[in-house]
Amino acid sequence: MELIRANVREGVMADSMVFQIEEWLASQSFDPAIEIRFRGANEEQADSMAFVSAAFLLALAIMFILLVSQFNNFYQSSLILLAVVMSTAGVLLGLLVLGSPFSALLTGVGVVALAGIVVNNNIILIDTFNHVQRQHPGMDIRDVIVRATAQRLRPVLLTTITTVCGLLPLAAGFSVDLAGRSITAEGKWRCFGRRYPRRLCLAYRLPRC
Repeated sequence: MELIRANVREGVMADSMVFQIEEWLASQSFDPAIEIRFRGANEEQADSMAFVSAAFLLALAIMFILLVSQFNNFYQSSLILLAVVMSTAGVLLGLLVLGSPFSALLTGVGVVALAGIVVNNNIILIDTFNHVQRQHPGMDIRDVIVRATAQRLRPVLLTTITTVCGLLPLAAGFSVDLAGRSITAEGKWRCFGRRYPRRLCLAYRLPRC
């Protein structure tokens, strides 16, 4: 058995280097009896990814149960959880645009931690829609949508604007955190990629569902 040790340079993700090495190994013609295994950070990354995936699915299941018990409606609960799917798509799009590698630990923990936050606007809009519909049972459905959206537009926008203002310094890299600029800036840009494409789609699409 041969053991090869290596460290990555500062600012380089270990999983991205492992991916490049695996591509190179696939292009080589080694003896089929040779078994190559990646240990260390790559093994820890795989364990972290498995944990984060399980935690994410468990969080979705718990949120769905709570939403169904609150709204007593599977369709509306599914619409609210759709924000989590849209936020995850925003994460991947943000990483793609910025050219940042996907980190199972940083990105995964960020998605799980904010999964409960991204559904807030959906809950507010649908709850207001149900409230307006109960108050005006004979009102046209389009008028109910317009009134519910108009009532909650300002708090949704205020929440979004304050979050943008709070994260801009960190996203730009202005941080005194000892963890370092690279980790802090990358994590906050993931928040931007997750939050704001989803909120634009949410503001347009959810009332029409």
